[in-house]
Amino acid sequence: MIARARCDKCGEIGRFDVGDDVATVEDAQRKVDGATLESCPFGHHMELSPIHYEVVGLEAGAAPTLDEWKASMVGKGYDIWTTDELRATEIRITGFTMGFPMAEVRGREFILDFSTAPNGDRYYYAEAGAYARAVGQG
Repeated sequence: MIARARCDKCGEIGRFDVGDDVATVEDAQRKVDGATLESCPFGHHMELSPIHYEVVGLEAGAAPTLDEWKASMVGKGYDIWTTDELRATEIRITGFTMGFPMAEVRGREFILDFSTAPNGDRYYYAEAGAYARAVGQG
C-alpha cells in the first residue's frame, strides 16, 4: 500500500510505501510517524529533527525496487550517484542555491539535484552527460 503524505515543513505531497499490512489512513499514519526522516524526499530540504508527515490518502501498489527506480531516473535523462559514488568523482560541492547543491569540476559549474531512493539512500543527479562534458569527455 502507498500512503500519500504531506510534509509539515514544505507542504509537498509525496508517496511512502507503507507495506501490505496497512488498510486505513490511521494505520498508515502510525507507520509514517514511526519513521525518523530528517531529509524530505519530496521538498528537497533537511532538518535537524525528524520531519512530520500527514497522511492524506492511500493508493494500491508498492514502491519500485531500487533497480526499477534507478532505471527510471536514467530513462528520464539523468546521471545518478550515491553520496559515496559522488565522493569518488572529481565533482565538488561548492555551495547551495535554493537548497540545490552547486557543483564544480575542472572549473566548470553545474547544479545537482537530489532524491531519496526507495531503499532510503540519498542519490544526487544531473542532466545526463553534464559530468562527462565538464571533464572533457562528452
